[in-house]
Order: sequence, then structure tokens, then C-alpha cells
Amino acid sequence: MPALCVSETDSRLTVTGESFELVFDMTKGYIESYTVNGEILIEKGPVPTFTRARNSNDTQSLPLDNATIKTAEADWKLSGDERCVTISSRLGLSASGCFDSISLTVYGSGEIHVENSLELSDSVDELYRFGSVITLPLDYEDIIYYGNGPYDTYCDRLRGSPAALHSQTVTDSFVPYLNPQDTGNKTGVRYILLTSQERDAGILIACDGLLEASALHYSVKDLQNASRIYSLPEIKSTYLNIDYGSRGTGGASCGPATLDEYRLYNDGRDFSYSYTIIPFDKNSENAGELYSQWR
Repeated sequence: MPALCVSETDSRLTVTGESFELVFDMTKGYIESYTVNGEILIEKGPVPTFTRARNSNDTQSLPLDNATIKTAEADWKLSGDERCVTISSRLGLSASGCFDSISLTVYGSGEIHVENSLELSDSVDELYRFGSVITLPLDYEDIIYYGNGPYDTYCDRLRGSPAALHSQTVTDSFVPYLNPQDTGNKTGVRYILLTSQERDAGILIACDGLLEASALHYSVKDLQNASRIYSLPEIKSTYLNIDYGSRGTGGASCGPATLDEYRLYNDGRDFSYSYTIIPFDKNSENAGELYSQWR
């Protein structure tokens, strides 16, 4: 594995390998840019997320729906052989007593192992979602994933959606509901990859265990702020969500609410999960083989 070159300014940490450069914002706690062979792969992230664009059954307002990052403390450590660097961030949230801790281990070969852990105060009783979003260039359009599908799934909506290898596009992942809302969710995800017709570099996410994921051209904020489809903004990026999990859909708009076993209660459970970001050459590398090396 190649050695890394690491340099730091007052606010940014730059990690350089043989074929990549990663710039990390130490004041905000996330990657500011990640280039592979001179092309942008990641524009921003992973940034923690604590909610989703509410669907018609999400009738409650929850404490972290509008949570923001108020403080960020970050440090880093280079391994003795200079072949990996670990960047650790502790993010203070706007909800009192809540913190998100994210650790990124960057390897000389370009992979990034992500560990994410959420600490909640007693003032937070439940979440709609806990995860992280990675912003990619707009042209990352093609999806292949191993998980439940091929349709949208939630933890309480799995019937007829076997775990298998599925493919679709980011555009087709968006369901144009009259009122824009959460769409494209995938459960039981072992891995998910996105590629572009305009670039050689693809991005593969190898999950540690079964996670949830989605990829859309709209952010949660875009969907939440739009009252109708025609009021959605012009698309500019691809938003790849990798999540610990999300609340089931239930049927509160016309019947019973989500059953307790499908809700993300603050009941002492461990809100921690991890995955590995793997850049790869879509023309010469097999994503399935790469995943098997990190599972």
C-alpha cells in the first residue's frame, strides 16, 4: 500500500496519495473534496443526517428534524508506516446534549473507512432517520446495489422485495409524488455503487452489516421545502445517503401509525454503524470482488 502525504493549515487537512487527493474541513467535520486521477468524486461529506423528507404518514415533528451542527472538534493521526491516517470529529448538534462522532480512516490505496456514532440526550425520544449524505457530481446516475428491491423498501415494507443484485438510475429512483417526499429508500443493503457515463471512476460503498441507502438528485431539504413537484429546484448534484436506518412508513395518514418495532426510539440502542468508501475504475475493476475484500 502506498504511503500518504499529509499537510495541515488552520482549517484544512490535505491527504494525498498516488492517485487521489482528499481535503478535509477541520472546522466543519467533513470532506470538502475528494479527487481521483484529477476528477472530482466527492463534492462534500459524509455529513450526518437525522431526518428524511417527511412522507404523508410522517405526521409528527421530532426533536432532530431541523438539527444543525453547532460545533466541530477534529484531530488526526498518521500511522507509523504512513500508509493510513485517521481523522476523528466530534460534532455538537443544535439539540442540547446531542453529539455525532465520525471517524474517517484514509488508506494509501484511496479507500476511506467511515465510523459514525450518535449520542442522544433525554430530550430526544425518536428519529425519522440516522445516517450520512455524500454529495457527488450530477452525472453519477447509474446505480447497482445488493439489497432488498427492486422497488423502494422500508423496514415495514419488505414483501415482494427479495435481497438480490438490482440496478436502476438515480433519476428513476425519484417517484414524483404530488407532494414531494422521501423516495428511493433501499433496505438490507450490503453494497451500493454509482457510476457516471462521463467518468472512469466509480464509487462503491461496502457496508459493515445491513444498512439503508438511497441516491437522488434532490437533497432532503430540497424535497421538504417544495410544496409541489413544479417547485423543486434545478438539479445540480447527486446525493448518496448511507444510513444506519429509518423509521417505517406506517399508515398514519389514513390509519394506524408506524408500529413500535419499526421506529427509531431513543431506548438505549447503539446508534452506531460503519462502511467503506471505495473508489474504483469501472473499466478494469470488479466491484463485487472489491466488496468481498472489505465485507
